[in-house]
Amino acid sequence: MILIPRMLLVLFLLLPILSSAKAQVNPAICRYPLGMSGGQIPDEDITASSQWSESTAAKYGRLDSEEGDGAWCPEIPVEPDDLKEFLQIDLHTLHFITLVGTQGRHAGGHGIEFAPMYKINYSRDGTRWISWRNRHGKQVLDGNSNPY
Repeated sequence: MILIPRMLLVLFLLLPILSSAKAQVNPAICRYPLGMSGGQIPDEDITASSQWSESTAAKYGRLDSEEGDGAWCPEIPVEPDDLKEFLQIDLHTLHFITLVGTQGRHAGGHGIEFAPMYKINYSRDGTRWISWRNRHGKQVLDGNSNPY
């Protein structure tokens, strides 16, 4: 199995500010997915910095999908310090993200691409981006070790 050299996927979440947003977390709602695998997030709300081909466009960057070539793939392999490539999801309203899932490009057993690490940046206005950090200050998150 071939591993793309230290590929880093930067996932951007666009979270526009609401006119009167109140920061409250409802645990009953937080356990449900936002819709990347179920299709509730429409294709036009998923964009990317580049794509390898039409069959690896941003709209194919959904979990558990074999459409297209089964994943979003950037135009060129990504190096660890390369922050130019990203997958961006516009959620239109403020959301409290509690879990992010990742997977590589399986493509019916033919895919070998995956992101072993990634970062999350978010924005409320689409202009000022903030790098997410865990409680220990870590920005880089562990991704996948295989395309599954």
